Amino acid sequence: MEFSIQRPLYARCISAIDGLISSKHKTSKYMGIQSSKGELILYVNRDEIVGKVTLDEKAVGDKGLFSIGKEGSILVDGESNIQAIVQDTSSDLIQAAFVRGKTDNIKEGTIEYTYPSGEKIGLQSVEENANIKVELKDSNGVFLGRELAKFSKFAADYAGAIGGHPAHANLLFKCKNGLVTFAGTDGRQFGIANFKPEKAVAEDFSVTVPHVLFTSICKLLNPEEDVSVEIKDDYVIFSQSIVFATTKVGQVDFRVVTSKEKFVNYERTLNHLDFKTIIKAKTAMMARAFERLSVIKSQGCKMKVDVGRKVVLFAKREATGFADNIKVDLTEATGGDIEINVSNQEFTDTVAESSSDDFEMKFSSASGIGLIQLDDCRLVYFTPYRSN
Repeated sequence: MEFSIQRPLYARCISAIDGLISSKHKTSKYMGIQSSKGELILYVNRDEIVGKVTLDEKAVGDKGLFSIGKEGSILVDGESNIQAIVQDTSSDLIQAAFVRGKTDNIKEGTIEYTYPSGEKIGLQSVEENANIKVELKDSNGVFLGRELAKFSKFAADYAGAIGGHPAHANLLFKCKNGLVTFAGTDGRQFGIANFKPEKAVAEDFSVTVPHVLFTSICKLLNPEEDVSVEIKDDYVIFSQSIVFATTKVGQVDFRVVTSKEKFVNYERTLNHLDFKTIIKAKTAMMARAFERLSVIKSQGCKMKVDVGRKVVLFAKREATGFADNIKVDLTEATGGDIEINVSNQEFTDTVAESSSDDFEMKFSSASGIGLIQLDDCRLVYFTPYRSN
């Protein structure tokens, strides 16, 4: 295998999938490099997730940025390969060649990078016959990268932790009548983002995906470029063009497995809630209250709404009881008085997500599900802690 490529272009291609490299996973510690039929392919492949970059020689060859000398396919340590490319800052061509072992029966060898200065860096590698099939065939919709990243991260923040209940390790990703939804839950909180994408969605779909895998892919997407998405029962494919110096030079494709766990049927419960108490306060005031409550570690806090006085009182829970009453004036209050026990840390994080000057909370009962509407797109449902 032999090819030459301008260093910044090579670095751009590697950066499209480098977030999938991990020494914690036996297979994903490697980055595959393949030159074949006028294309340079970089890939990271593990059971549940695949990232693949395809650089087209026809698109950039006439610009002197990239050319293939000899076809081949190898595996190298991903982190070492990244370091070998990013350590040099020149814009000149790097020459890459695979050097075999001492005999043809030995497949292990070295990929050798030769820099314009004459310096050479060799990485141990294994020659292999690669056949990485990650190809988008039928797009279900087109999104901007920032839409997928923003709303999937929001929902994932309310999903369960790794190693927790399997049903809480996933995101719901669906579209119905042009409205796209991301949802995640840890069993106590439920984050839902509903939005209409700037681009068209071809048809309705609904799929459950592991939230850690999904968000790791979204972080790698170019926020301002279109992303075509194909939804299948067993996997989801993302495809996005790679742009270098205003020129489309290739594309990056990701494939992530779907989850076998069904997402909870939240609509049956959440869409029929009857909220008896509704309050509004300035977001900055609510944020200060929860920040103050979080200064000293506690076991939660008590929240008491006085509708008549239009105030809410907070007190943090300690081993000896409740202390440090904090008052927040309300701008609006309807319904009846209510007193609930909540997690000050959970609420601190939720208030920080708000993009509005006003913070609205709705309560169904002291022990029932409540709702925080952060903006027109994002909702957080919460369950109070039981009183002792």
